[in-house]
Amino acid sequence: MNHAPEYKNISRYNSFEIFEDIYGQDRSEHFNQLEMPEIAGAKNHVWLWLSLLLLIVVIGLAIHPLLSYLLKTPYPLIVIGEDSMQPVFKKNDLVVVKGVVSADKINVSDVIVYQTGSDGNHVLTVNRVQDKNENTVMVKGDASDSQLKIIAPGQIVGKVVSAQGPIKLPLFGAISALFNQ
Repeated sequence: MNHAPEYKNISRYNSFEIFEDIYGQDRSEHFNQLEMPEIAGAKNHVWLWLSLLLLIVVIGLAIHPLLSYLLKTPYPLIVIGEDSMQPVFKKNDLVVVKGVVSADKINVSDVIVYQTGSDGNHVLTVNRVQDKNENTVMVKGDASDSQLKIIAPGQIVGKVVSAQGPIKLPLFGAISALFNQ
């Protein structure tokens, strides 16, 4: 049994009339007046965005301690502050550093992070190992104008993590410099 109305000459029949026949309502006077549906969950969207922001903050605050624990160093992420390591690292590159338990784990040509300074005013420097013995480590930046420096093995904080090459995020430090101003 077919409940749809029969249309003899469909080519002259208006599609709005078909709608009216099927649904039994005349909507022609309201055709140009579209009503915005009520959004029942608008307040839920605000809570969703606030929850997402809170999650990002918590993750952001947890990254440094987690990386410190996993990489066994208090400085797991270092921003290159000078151009002394070009062309491998440029100023404002962010590098990943793994802690070093003993100087025996350091080899010639490793890129290391060491601290200089005293009285709690430590400066971290990233250089390449040129030579080493049991009492000293000679380091130098990759740039041609870098000076050879002699440091004690106890100054070494860690070495730059590398797989096929050093793990770095180019120019990431420029973003952090914006927040430090």
